[in-house]
Amino acid sequence: MSQQRPPGRRRAHDEADAPRPQPASFADLATMWRSVSHAHAAVDHHRRHFVNTPVDDRLAEQLSLLPVLHDWESVTEGEAHEVSYLLGLYADPPVDAPRDEVAHALIATIRQMAGRRGSGTRSG
Repeated sequence: MSQQRPPGRRRAHDEADAPRPQPASFADLATMWRSVSHAHAAVDHHRRHFVNTPVDDRLAEQLSLLPVLHDWESVTEGEAHEVSYLLGLYADPPVDAPRDEVAHALIATIRQMAGRRGSGTRSG
């Protein structure tokens, strides 16, 4: 015996119906790109002094993807704030958050950004 669906909308809430997050302002993007630059400088410093880890190298690769992700779909305000905050922690890690832990969090954040862009359609 088949069940009948209730009248009205029959599909689940579409992502297209959800409001899209606002793109980051120029000031937020400038802060994020400045943070990316500082993080690259920190990785280079670690490499010169032979204190870099494989996680540092992976992070450097992931940071290189940020411009591609931004070209694909503009970085949102929330993404820019999150990346800038984590990059600030990476460049000057507090005692309770070792550099590798912060790098892992950054890698995960960038992967989530890529996943969001890959799961939707390109806007613009």
